[in-house]
Amino acid sequence: MFSLLIPGRLPLTAPQQVDETHAVFPIDDAANLNHICIFMTGDAPLPQGYAVSLHLLPPGGSWKLLGGLSNTKPSAIYRCKSLSSASSASSSTAFGAANSTPATSALLGLSIESEQVVAAQVASLGGATAAASAVGPAATGGNDALALVPAGGAGAAAGAAQAEQIATAIAPKIAQNVFDYLSSYIPDSAPQTGPLLQKWLDGFQRKLKMQGIRMLERE
Repeated sequence: MFSLLIPGRLPLTAPQQVDETHAVFPIDDAANLNHICIFMTGDAPLPQGYAVSLHLLPPGGSWKLLGGLSNTKPSAIYRCKSLSSASSASSSTAFGAANSTPATSALLGLSIESEQVVAAQVASLGGATAAASAVGPAATGGNDALALVPAGGAGAAAGAAQAEQIATAIAPKIAQNVFDYLSSYIPDSAPQTGPLLQKWLDGFQRKLKMQGIRMLERE
């Protein structure tokens, strides 16, 4: 139902179940963790009225609230390097025994809760972070729930510019990761698949360089 993508690594598709409403993704070699992309795979939707709050336990640190996912916002990208001791802390008891990690590992925790509870948690992040992490129309209002950063005000404009820079930096890494992953499954009976994938990757990188991340909105 959920998958975690870290640039330069294979996707993680099997979180460890803690209980009926909590699960964790162990992340090895997380000392230099920069960005993560978490998304719903589309196999099944969340129950009506429910969303997922996302929490990160960095190496040697404490649980930090990242944001949330919902049926109307099924994916998100987070810059983990920006987390600090001043980041919004979240309860570590919800994930049971999964509350400590080796010095070089991290945990991404997923907690299924009501949309209202998740929206309230995300709102506590404040500023552009909360705007980018909103879990649906009830949290942000109207179609802004589908935007990377809602419009309005100088602060929102600055947040949008920063978010676009981050997305532009990570997009080619994700594309390369997808290319490498799919290429590893090319059968000997279909050698033409490799050049087709390479053509897609070259075209994606060319459009990204010319048009920026907004090209994805026009695809």
